[in-house]
Amino acid sequence: QPQPQAQRLSHLCHAIRDSMAPVEHFDVIVLGAGISGIGAAHHLKNTWGAGTFVVLERREMFGGTWDIFRYPGIRTDSDMFTFGYEHRPWPSDRPIAERAEILAYLRGAIVDGGLDEHIRYGEEAISAVWESEKGLWTLTTGKGNVFTCRFLQTCLGFYEDEPYKPVFEGADDFTAAGGTIIHPYRWPEGHHVAEKRIAVVGSGATAITLIPSLTKMGASHVTMVQRSPGYIVPMRNSDPIAAAALKEGLPLAEMHSRVREAKAEEMQVMRQVRENRTLEQRDRAFIKMMRNEVPKELMDDEEFKKHFTPRYNVWQQRLCLAPDSDFFQCLRARTASVVTGTIDKFDNKGILMKDGTRVDCDIIVTATGFILHQNMPMGAMKVVVDGVPYRSVDHAMYKDCMLSDMPNFMFVKGYQFISWTMKVDLVCKHLCRLLEFMQEKGIKKVVPKVPASGIGPSPGPPMNSGYIQRSVHTFTKHGSKVPWAPLLDYTADKALLLQDPVEHDCLELEYFGHQEQHEQQHEQHLLANPSSSSSSSSPTYLQRSKL
Repeated sequence: QPQPQAQRLSHLCHAIRDSMAPVEHFDVIVLGAGISGIGAAHHLKNTWGAGTFVVLERREMFGGTWDIFRYPGIRTDSDMFTFGYEHRPWPSDRPIAERAEILAYLRGAIVDGGLDEHIRYGEEAISAVWESEKGLWTLTTGKGNVFTCRFLQTCLGFYEDEPYKPVFEGADDFTAAGGTIIHPYRWPEGHHVAEKRIAVVGSGATAITLIPSLTKMGASHVTMVQRSPGYIVPMRNSDPIAAAALKEGLPLAEMHSRVREAKAEEMQVMRQVRENRTLEQRDRAFIKMMRNEVPKELMDDEEFKKHFTPRYNVWQQRLCLAPDSDFFQCLRARTASVVTGTIDKFDNKGILMKDGTRVDCDIIVTATGFILHQNMPMGAMKVVVDGVPYRSVDHAMYKDCMLSDMPNFMFVKGYQFISWTMKVDLVCKHLCRLLEFMQEKGIKKVVPKVPASGIGPSPGPPMNSGYIQRSVHTFTKHGSKVPWAPLLDYTADKALLLQDPVEHDCLELEYFGHQEQHEQQHEQHLLANPSSSSSSSSPTYLQRSKL
């Protein structure tokens, strides 16, 4: 243990350091300016609006996933009427949109919403330290800038920067012979594929998106090399309600509202289907949709079963969408084909399968997925709570947006089976309710606590996708009891987050003391009389805080 004199010296050194470092204070800090962070900023400004906030984005551009990933044809796998924001209409009848359209939509949300001034680019938070005595988070960025806040919200996504790259024997032989290996998440700008034979390894959403795009770019042939089949759902990329509304000349807001109402009804129908049909009935229905897209003259029943009958039940992994049946059109045009089996190795000509099948090619695209953050939902940021390093795997999720023993903290994790952003809106509105509750009651700290009775057995992950199975050992625990159970039902989640009381037996509250209440009153005086702040001896952070 440090001696008292050494301890005082250490505290003095820290005090000198802190006094020299420029510190900016905000009531709320949001990390990440992707679709979730932009949505959070909107709600903090418009739904709450009673304090200061800033969004720190580590990159020099907004958009998150939609700016990072640049492979050909990258698009949503949810309709933009629900993947987009409730408050901002999607201005088209085409529900599935590509990267450029999504970025334009997000840019409009920032500019039209007056959010530019709240976003700081190039500020990656590398550490976040909570001190209960001060009731503050202190964040340090890679640039050395220091920020403090009363409440922290992370919208960091869930993927590591580096994608998942399994080792393929013979990869060096392929590249030495002049072949090219590309991971789609690191797609080289301007790479030419015209007249090239391309093998896409994988059968997830990325592969199903890439294959039609590569054929449009002039590839001589594209082969999807899959270990096992997945569910690929053909859909028309024009919403009839939106198309009719636009033809009628209705305002975009009215069109957006009508479509979202219809989508909500569709979700209820799909829920009933899931509840009232057996697993076998559900699987057969989706397989039949795929069979209708692949004529028997192209693929007989035995071959179809091999390539398009998944080993898992529908909804155990995300469904892949084929807007306007583009993937199946490539099969019918014979510009693309499918090979199913286990890869033996790469060689100087392409890919050799275990069963002896060859896939000769010029380019191999390894659409093998990604790696989840090992400390979700904090990303790579180091987190310390009252001197103790915080590891999310040792804790539990409260309302699927807060963590046990983590004070004044909320994170955004969207839905997996329906549009991600529908949950973003719910969580961000819930944060605004919580902030209002804290202000009204004079609360300094809120922290979820696991009750002595426990939270019930963990239900396990809702999907068995490879990227989930590779990281399941790092997941924060869920329980089986509300509010510790995962939130998977929009209607029930809306009631929990937006209607049920914010206060809960599992949410520990700490109120401001008398002196702190005096400081808050002084702070309100400063806000009402800015000219008096120059002669004030109060801490700088109070001059910018309303919380």
